[in-house]
Amino acid sequence: MIFRYILFELTYTSNILDLASQKTENTSKFIKNTEKIT
Repeated sequence: MIFRYILFELTYTSNILDLASQKTENTSKFIKNTEKIT
């Protein structure tokens, strides 16, 4: 039971980290595109 909970916590945390890294990638792409325009 405890092990399953820890596994869930790890999966949940890694999903949040994946989302965060995707957001930073999109932000950097957006900044690069904005620099090209200006």
